[in-house]
Amino acid sequence: MALILASAWFNLVWFLAVIGTEQWQWVTLCFALMTLGYQHRVDQKTWKPTLLIAVVGCLVDSLNQYLSIFQFTSTFLPVWLLSLWIVFAWYAYQLKRILLRFAPFYVLTVGALGGCLSYYAGYKLNAVDYGYSVLITASIVFLEWAIITLFIIKVLHHDEKSKLCHSEYVS
Repeated sequence: MALILASAWFNLVWFLAVIGTEQWQWVTLCFALMTLGYQHRVDQKTWKPTLLIAVVGCLVDSLNQYLSIFQFTSTFLPVWLLSLWIVFAWYAYQLKRILLRFAPFYVLTVGALGGCLSYYAGYKLNAVDYGYSVLITASIVFLEWAIITLFIIKVLHHDEKSKLCHSEYVS
């Protein structure tokens, strides 16, 4: 049930961010901050991996904007996209048990496809413009999301190992 609620929350924020873009970006930011507040209340130890994933995602998209792969109306990454990365990072952490259960190749493939399709949906909904053709941009984003997904797996796996080591040390 918790995973269903987390999935619904992430999708709600995604739609709010992508459809609302700059017009609703402060609402999206409030939702992202509410997500972080909830995360802090439930499990304070998840801050580090969540923040790490969000920062890396924002850096990748900043590079995409700098290289004109993505074009936004703002000079820097829009607030709604930064907020979306925060909520996505939280959601990735919620998926940890599922993501670590499967072989990395399968998770990486699904993550690359999902990330690529998510940005394509944002493109079709006019949240982002592509600086290159759809095929070139989709190919770049697919490769980036394969790497991002691999990074997320490594972060979550490291977090899981750290918890196991800590619990053995405490016992």
